[in-house]
Amino acid sequence: MSRLLPRLSGLLVVAALALGALQPAAGQQTLRATAVVNDQVISGLDVEMRMRLVMLSAGISQEQANRARLRDQVLRNLINEQLQLQAAERYGYSVSEEEIDQAVSQVAQNNNMSADQFLAILRQNNVPVATFREQMRANLAWQKVIRNRLTRQVSISDEDVDDAMERYRSRQGERQYRVREIFLAVDDENELPRVRQTAQRLMQQLRQGAEFGALARQFSQSPTAADNGEIGWVTPENLPEAVADAVTEMQPGQLVGPVRGYSGLHLVNLLDTRVLSPSNETVDLRQLFTPVPDNADAEAVQAAKDRLNRLAEPADGCSTFSTLADDSEQARTSDIDDVKMSALPDEIRPKIADLPLETPSEPVEVAGGYAVLMVCARSGGIDREEIRRNLQRERLNMLAQRYMRDLRRQANIEFQTDSGRRNAQEAG
Repeated sequence: MSRLLPRLSGLLVVAALALGALQPAAGQQTLRATAVVNDQVISGLDVEMRMRLVMLSAGISQEQANRARLRDQVLRNLINEQLQLQAAERYGYSVSEEEIDQAVSQVAQNNNMSADQFLAILRQNNVPVATFREQMRANLAWQKVIRNRLTRQVSISDEDVDDAMERYRSRQGERQYRVREIFLAVDDENELPRVRQTAQRLMQQLRQGAEFGALARQFSQSPTAADNGEIGWVTPENLPEAVADAVTEMQPGQLVGPVRGYSGLHLVNLLDTRVLSPSNETVDLRQLFTPVPDNADAEAVQAAKDRLNRLAEPADGCSTFSTLADDSEQARTSDIDDVKMSALPDEIRPKIADLPLETPSEPVEVAGGYAVLMVCARSGGIDREEIRRNLQRERLNMLAQRYMRDLRRQANIEFQTDSGRRNAQEAG
């Protein structure tokens, strides 16, 4: 028996074990077709090789009981992979050998080694490099499908970003959770017992010491699989209700599952928690101020506001804004640099929170009068573009899951058994 494959944190996909490692009787069985996916055969050898390496990479012992627990889901994953390759082929997307070379080098770099060192580890553990490369091909092909066919369907408006930023600000002081998941899709309620059994088997392996990230990479049907199942920092509202209920009762390091979500089952690992503190964003401000007595009537207040708006209108940036007071003895400018948003008065903070850079604000009541403000620089805090990227990733992940579900439903999948063929519905 070969040594266990080192746990490679950057490994997105895994290769197969050599045929020579199989016993003769088992070898005869593995040459038979195990499933047919739109006329493409997945052999018992494919399943056997993938299953052994999954167990090696996750640190699961090669006991027969463990193999029996994992075999069904390994086969399902191979079916999904074949569907992804077929989808890429239909759209005319191919993956070159050079692209695979680059991906292998990136995996090696993520593990602080050269590509040659990485491939040597595979060979030392009877992992054929060619099979590893073919799995990389499937992964890269699916990325092309998502990037070229699905990304164009995702549009994030400025209003979407504004709403997300407002939700973020409203949650200041609330608790966030850093979560990992293994997600198993349930496309049909008839599949629920089978998927639940698989989830329970994976949970058993995790409790026995299997590495969560390795199992997530191999079994999770969420796009987070490529990141070891990590969702990142989220608040409960970002999770399916049942998952959120579970997470809020968990302690860091705890495992829970399977939990029923919107479209499948989740195994959840809570890594850490934190409380969202008031914004640490730092800003550089320019202020155009005009004094207004405390006892001024409404007409005088409106006149002061109109004067500020008239003075600020020509400003096309912070440099010109600072000279505005030169044209009037009734207003003056000042610089307020490197100030934290949390340190600003309550009446000012909301007026500039979403104000574009170098754009005059509406007149704001401040101590002793009214002011027009301009933000010249921001650092730290909430980043609009980061919010936009997060929203795009969330929607793209949802589309990818939905598309994968449609591919499974539309496919002609037959499972081979000693007694003959079963179609996908019968097998579920």
